[in-house]
Amino acid sequence: MSDTESSTPSQSQPIVVVEYCKICSLPTEYCEYGPSAKQCLKENGPHPNNNKNTAAAAGTDSSNTTDNNTSTTTTSTTKTENTEEKLKDLKIIDDSKEVSHVDAGKSESTEGGEEKEKEKVSKKKKEVKPQIIIEVNQRNKRKHVTKITGLELYGIKLSDAAKVMAKKFSCGCSVVKSTSNPNSEDIDIQGDFGEEVVDLIEEKYPTVPLTEIYFLEDKKKVKAR
Repeated sequence: MSDTESSTPSQSQPIVVVEYCKICSLPTEYCEYGPSAKQCLKENGPHPNNNKNTAAAAGTDSSNTTDNNTSTTTTSTTKTENTEEKLKDLKIIDDSKEVSHVDAGKSESTEGGEEKEKEKVSKKKKEVKPQIIIEVNQRNKRKHVTKITGLELYGIKLSDAAKVMAKKFSCGCSVVKSTSNPNSEDIDIQGDFGEEVVDLIEEKYPTVPLTEIYFLEDKKKVKAR
């Protein structure tokens, strides 16, 4: 027989039985590291392997925890200080107010054009003089209505003027809404009194220039005087 065959027989290793926790499904010696350590401890009790060097482990863990907390606090403080310094250097810029050179030129040109148009309109308004228009309309074969427009432009109160004309011509006279401009009013006289109205205006309201009184005939303005 060879030397190898004559060597001592190998010793068999003992069988290790591992107990698993019914709560966390981990081996019972690892329950204290599981998610439900308190419940496992109540159910299984302390594991014998975990009782060794418990005090030393606890001291080591507490020292490590203290060191970690100190380093974490220092790091967070340093990061906060750096962040505050960066925020001080930052400037808030409103992009909505930034205009390119091209857009600025366009905006200036459009604003200039709008101002010129407004000036033209205001000039036209200034150039337009208030006018009094007298129009005689025939309703029936024998009935006529004399309509007067523009007296209020000379500061004449229409209700007072209607009373004066009603007494002067001995006929119906009323203030009605204008058919051409719904925001203004006219005076309607029952009858044909075109020339008589011009004479009355000349007599009662001398501030009204006769050159600004017109007759409306076939949709055309004709000077009354």
